[in-house]
Amino acid sequence: MGAKKDLATQTERIEFLLSQILRGIFRFNGERRPRRGKRMDFTLAQLRIMRIVSHHQDARMGDLARLSGVSMPTLTGTVDRLVKAGILARYRDPKDRRSVRVRFTRKGNNMREQHKRMRVKRISSMLEKLRPAERTELAKSMEKTYRIISKLVDEKTQAHAAG
Repeated sequence: MGAKKDLATQTERIEFLLSQILRGIFRFNGERRPRRGKRMDFTLAQLRIMRIVSHHQDARMGDLARLSGVSMPTLTGTVDRLVKAGILARYRDPKDRRSVRVRFTRKGNNMREQHKRMRVKRISSMLEKLRPAERTELAKSMEKTYRIISKLVDEKTQAHAAG
């Protein structure tokens, strides 16, 4: 019973820390809660698909469904709305006419670059308030957290693909 209690306690602690980290970031930027999108009101599902496409440019629809963990019909609806907004474009794979791929349009790429510049500016304004040693410590902590979460995600993805 001790191991389950430890797990529950650690889960609560990690959930609390994650929520406080996000809360602190939003407060630092003068926001009371996360905004869904700037100017264009994107859903979380659309933001997730755009994030995946930014890392997997020219991805097949099937790969996007797998990477996002949603069904093909759900993905199709989400991509439809992003295509209609001019953010993404679909095209047939010239090597496999049955395959449909997705990429950012010029408008989508411009929006993505603008958003990245805004994020970098916000992060920089936060980091400049820290001493160099604190920035180094923060970066190392975040890298470790990223490695642990990536490992968990990879294990889940492999288990999902196998089963």
